[in-house]
Amino acid sequence: MSGVSLGVYVIGIPALFGGLLWGYRASVHESRVRYWLSNLYYCYKGRVFWFEMVILVRRLILAVLISVLASDSLMQPSLIMLTLCLALLVQVWTKPFTSKVDNRLEAISIATVMLTFIVQYMLFLDSDYTGIWNLSDQQRDIIVLVIAIVNLGVVAGMILVLLRPLFKWIGRHLLLLHRHVHNRRSGLNLTTFVSPASPPTTPLLRE
Repeated sequence: MSGVSLGVYVIGIPALFGGLLWGYRASVHESRVRYWLSNLYYCYKGRVFWFEMVILVRRLILAVLISVLASDSLMQPSLIMLTLCLALLVQVWTKPFTSKVDNRLEAISIATVMLTFIVQYMLFLDSDYTGIWNLSDQQRDIIVLVIAIVNLGVVAGMILVLLRPLFKWIGRHLLLLHRHVHNRRSGLNLTTFVSPASPPTTPLLRE
């Protein structure tokens, strides 16, 4: 059962997405295709609308390398670093996203993963090979804390980018509300300080 699930999620879903993008590659700009398939390519530039497959293949390769190869072998970290370096080069070279912010965040996230993996592997060697780096417990804690702060910063940046449209919407409506209240107050002040016209006087009847 686990083999079937592994085959569906690891091979089936990327193959399905790849087949859909390849089959509709000539009509990705049509409204009927965008209606149900645009989630796979709407954030990418037209010339690299298929870039979602590159990200899926990268994640698949990393998952296979981590789960299949032994963690104490030199081949696993070498291949993982090679995969991440190639992913970073492809990202910087192609800039596949339509938004500059998304391109920068993707490059920063890949670089952060690389840095985290290097530090993790360095600490792993230091613990398994009798202090090859001669790091004290305090130094190890400081390094782990710095890496955790860097990762949290990247995650916080991504969350802010995701919430940016909401912040813009809130700011725009608050500005409109402020203008509306200001205009109403200005209208009330005018009606308060302008004296109303005096009512017409009725002439007295003489006897």
